[in-house]
Amino acid sequence: MATTTDTIFREIKQYTQYVSGKVNIEQVILFGSYAHGTATADSDVDIAIVSPDFGKAPLMEKMDLYGWRSDSDVQVIMQPFPFGTDEFKQTDDFFINEIKKTGVDVTYLLEQ
Repeated sequence: MATTTDTIFREIKQYTQYVSGKVNIEQVILFGSYAHGTATADSDVDIAIVSPDFGKAPLMEKMDLYGWRSDSDVQVIMQPFPFGTDEFKQTDDFFINEIKKTGVDVTYLLEQ
């Protein structure tokens, strides 16, 4: 679902503001095709959500994020990935390192 940057950021803002009412969010990072500018009609919106409340029960946290996605009424296909604060500090995890290296920090959207 290729969509304008403004629409994507508005949807991320709506979703993360909803989630921030459930968990303490330290950082939100857009990664994947939308961060690289290569999104197509089939692309989803990949976001990493870093929270001290995550990292204890990864499967349940992922399920919560998916449920909150529906509750927040976002109109794009959002793929949220939960990371605990300490987990996200790891330097030996390829996936986390790739998010840090190529992602776009959009935490500021929570404050708008």
